[in-house]
Amino acid sequence: MPSGLATFLDAGVAVFVAVVLFVFFLRRLLWWMDQRGWILYSGDPPTYGSLGNAFQELQSIAEPHTQYVLEEKRCEESEEDGEAGPDDPTRHLRRQLKRILEQRDGRDAR
Repeated sequence: MPSGLATFLDAGVAVFVAVVLFVFFLRRLLWWMDQRGWILYSGDPPTYGSLGNAFQELQSIAEPHTQYVLEEKRCEESEEDGEAGPDDPTRHLRRQLKRILEQRDGRDAR
């Protein structure tokens, strides 16, 4: 690869990473300002885990030989997750619904 093209690609990756970081911290700032009541921001705060996932995907694009390792790790995690699932996955949702309805009925009685 000619050195000019390599420099251009490196600069492009650096700009992309800078944009991802800027958007991430901008959303964190907006969420923080919303928590203080300064603005109304309806989005969820981005987590550092989502930022890590974004950079992991960027690494798999930039270094294709690491993609196999990442796929193996994901496969192992999904196998572990499937083994110990709850007997009734909707039980906690029904419990939450019951609590919400009780709170609503309590407000209506006042």
